[in-house]
Amino acid sequence: MLVPGSFDLQSSISLEIEKLRERLVSLGIRFGLMHPEVQECSRQLDELLLQYYEIVRHHKNNPS
Repeated sequence: MLVPGSFDLQSSISLEIEKLRERLVSLGIRFGLMHPEVQECSRQLDELLLQYYEIVRHHKNNPS
């Protein structure tokens, strides 16, 4: 997992999450939810969400 260093990391991951969400919706509409490309995008989004939640949890437990 990522060790958070700054707000910039959280913002960067948040932007990537939004991009992947948009891509996931687009791919899902185009190919259907069971298509391998849609599944891979979903997996990538899950990984980013876990990283984001880890950063949020770390900031909550260790406020600067």
